Amino acid sequence: MKPRKTLYFIGIGLAICVFLFMSYSNQDKPKNEIRILIDRIPNTLDLSQAPDTLAQKLFPLLKEDHYALVKPFLYEDFRFMPPDPTLPILHFIYIRDELSRSLLFQGGHTDVLFDSLSIAKTAWFKKRGTNMIEAPGFRLSFIGFNLKDPILQDQRVRRAIQLSLPVSEWAHDKLFDWVTLLPEVPLEPDLVQANRLLDEAGHPKDASGLRFLLHYQTTPVREGYENALLIREALKGIGIRLEVKPIETSLFFNRLLHGEFQVFATTINRNTPDDPVSDFLRPSGQKNYFHYNRLPDRVFAWDEVKMQVFQDLPIIPLFNWKHSAVLSDRITALPGAETKLDDSFRFLTLLRIK
Repeated sequence: MKPRKTLYFIGIGLAICVFLFMSYSNQDKPKNEIRILIDRIPNTLDLSQAPDTLAQKLFPLLKEDHYALVKPFLYEDFRFMPPDPTLPILHFIYIRDELSRSLLFQGGHTDVLFDSLSIAKTAWFKKRGTNMIEAPGFRLSFIGFNLKDPILQDQRVRRAIQLSLPVSEWAHDKLFDWVTLLPEVPLEPDLVQANRLLDEAGHPKDASGLRFLLHYQTTPVREGYENALLIREALKGIGIRLEVKPIETSLFFNRLLHGEFQVFATTINRNTPDDPVSDFLRPSGQKNYFHYNRLPDRVFAWDEVKMQVFQDLPIIPLFNWKHSAVLSDRITALPGAETKLDDSFRFLTLLRIK
């Protein structure tokens, strides 16, 4: 099938999905109900079972705020009943496609989009003056290295890569200030020093200006791939060619686990500054894909070890991602809602219908 026809049918399919949802959402529903669109389906809402990431975000509403899951329910469409019947019901609806979520929100058929839009769309809503809540987050974005790799095991190479990255420019011009910069991170590139370190490490440029090739693994997720292209462009300035390889998400993490990579990027998810990062950085950590062994084999938070990490650079920390909740005109946020805007949905308890 030709690409143009394929895009045509995809567009028709999305339009049908949106039409069906609009028809469904206009049926008689409780008026005292806040509708939240989610981009993933929880694998369980049973407190006795090990939850996935989305379930972990939802569990505090059940455990700490004493909402009740209305049964029977479908994972793609479920409601939480508040302990106080005068408070709004929380109605979660799964819509995978980001464009469909955006269209439904703009059409007034839903009330909340929480950390489920691309940076570009979030910035667009903000520019239009849409009601929003923002808060600092602690999800740490980083570039990771395989320290067993013959090239990357040299700390001078890793430092040179760090010094080639225009982190401040990315934050302001590419990421629309939806990240918080880290005070320890070099914000502007120093290509002179980076090139000097690579020369010292024994990687001179050839006649074409190339020093060596690195393979960078990422998933097909749009923003991850776009970040890979930014890193690729930056490394050109110091003579490193980066070959970007998008692979399916489960295979991506499987390869990391087995050390079948050179460079990748991902995030460490934290709700607070005190949440542990030891699973990534201690010798026995299940996510210590880097083979880094210069930290104690115990539980620790980022602030306890960050100076050692910045010295050794098993990873290059970049910035922390902010949280954002886009709200419809029929919703008002009570004072303090932003203080609960973390990696859970607890801020929803401070939303009211006008």
